Amino acid sequence: MMTGSNVLDATFFKLSSDLFFDVAERIATENEIDFEFLDLGGGLGIPYAPKDEELDIGLVASHIMENFEKRRSLGLFRNSKLVLEPGRFIVANAGVLLSTVTDVKEYDELFVGTDVSMNSLLRVPLYGAVHPIIVANKVNDGRNTKTNLVGQVCENTDILFKSLFLPELKVGDTIAVLNSGAYISSMASNYNLLRRPSEVLIDGDREIVIKRQETLDDMLATFQDSQ
Repeated sequence: MMTGSNVLDATFFKLSSDLFFDVAERIATENEIDFEFLDLGGGLGIPYAPKDEELDIGLVASHIMENFEKRRSLGLFRNSKLVLEPGRFIVANAGVLLSTVTDVKEYDELFVGTDVSMNSLLRVPLYGAVHPIIVANKVNDGRNTKTNLVGQVCENTDILFKSLFLPELKVGDTIAVLNSGAYISSMASNYNLLRRPSEVLIDGDREIVIKRQETLDDMLATFQDSQ
C-alpha cells in the first residue's frame, strides 16, 4: 500500500489500513489464497515546522493492529506477516546535513552561498520542502537577518532556503540542515559534476567516516575507453 507521505495524523492510518485489509480480504476470499505478507508501506511523518505535532506512533500501531486482529478473528491472514516501512520515521531525524558558508552578497536581498547545492538536497527545490535550519557555530545569536541560502549550481532553482531569519553570516560559518537523514544518500546526485557528500557516524564521542566524499575519479570510473 502507498497512500500518503509524511502523515502526522494517526487517524489516517486507522482509515487507510481498514481499507487496505478490506481489499486484501476480498482478493484472498475470491481467489482462495492466503498472503505471505501484507505490506502497509510507509507514510509515517515527522515534524519539520514548529507548528507540526509529532505523530503518535503508539496510536498508529494500535489502530493498525485493531484492524488486523479483527480480520484474524474471522479466520483471515492467519499465516500472514504484517509489514511496515518506517524508513523516514527512523532515519530523517538521525541525519544532519552540514554546509559551510562560502560567500555573502547583498543586492536587493541578502544571498549567502554555501558548499551544499541542489544535488545534495534535491527535496527542497523539487518539492518546496521545509527543514529546520541552525547556524551551528552561532546557536545563541539572534535570528534577525533575512537570508537566502543558495548553492553552487548556476540555476534559479538552486535556492536551498529562501527568506530565513538567521544570525548575521560570514564566510566559514557552519549551516546545519536538520531532519535530512532520509534524503541525502537516497536522493543526492552528481548533477553538474558536483560531488556527493561524505557521511560521518557519531557514536558517543567518536566520529566515524562511513562514506567518504566522492572524487572526480569516482565519478569517471564507470566510463570506458572506446578504442
